[in-house]
Amino acid sequence: MGDLRFVLMDPDFGSEIWGSGNCMEQWAELRRRHPSSGERVDDDRNREIWDSKAHDFDGTRYIPMVEPAVSELLSAGILDKDTTVLDIGSGPGIFAKLMSPHVASITCTDVSPAMIERLNSLALPNVTGEVCGCFQLKEDHIRDVSFASLCPPMNCPEGLMLMERMCRKHCVYISPLSNDEGIESDIWKRLGKDYTYRGRDAYYPYGYLRSIGRDPRMYVISFDQEHSMSKEDAEMVYMKRVTAYVPKTDDVRDAVRSAVESHYRDSVADATERRRFSMIVWEPPQESL
Repeated sequence: MGDLRFVLMDPDFGSEIWGSGNCMEQWAELRRRHPSSGERVDDDRNREIWDSKAHDFDGTRYIPMVEPAVSELLSAGILDKDTTVLDIGSGPGIFAKLMSPHVASITCTDVSPAMIERLNSLALPNVTGEVCGCFQLKEDHIRDVSFASLCPPMNCPEGLMLMERMCRKHCVYISPLSNDEGIESDIWKRLGKDYTYRGRDAYYPYGYLRSIGRDPRMYVISFDQEHSMSKEDAEMVYMKRVTAYVPKTDDVRDAVRSAVESHYRDSVADATERRRFSMIVWEPPQESL
């Protein structure tokens, strides 16, 4: 499945972060500083946000790691022709589409009806889609593997424990590693908001699982992405991201414009960004099965 691959890391990888005595408190504090928490985004608003993204959501920022992730799970025996999968927060089925030919069945759940509509339009014979919030999952959703990729609600102890309750054999959680603050965080600072995306860093869930006696394996993939974007296009992109959480105002427009200006020296920027993702695989204790 191509040249890119996930690499299994040493068990102590990232211990300078998750091994600190206040790691869990730090993780909780960083999660509280995410824009969705700071702006008190409720379930209805969250659904609207993802519905608004569904029509053109293509996973551009992470698509290169999808095939390597599925390949690694097949090689490790996590997925095979008899495996049933629960894809939590599946979106439009980017992972399900690749897993589908290799497994028995996939149940995809997402809070966004528009995302599930896109998933169902793929007409994958062994994939079913259901509009369901993560914490609405019940016993009849239990499958061999519970899988979540870049699914924000799973990024907390309660979410990870939910994944355990929803699987018979393995949990698979994919998340960014060392979240880049970048232009978006610069915009929030210009608006006087102390927001950060570092609470989504995979070191924290990995450390949490170790702290409660699990034996997680962390796989890491890194790749470069090249892109070319005009200042005008960049302003539109970042305006859309920020106004998912706050209303469009002159102050927001000014903050977006000035942040983009400070990062773009030319009218068109050609840039190469280094992206890193982690895939954490673990088994729940037998007594929880």
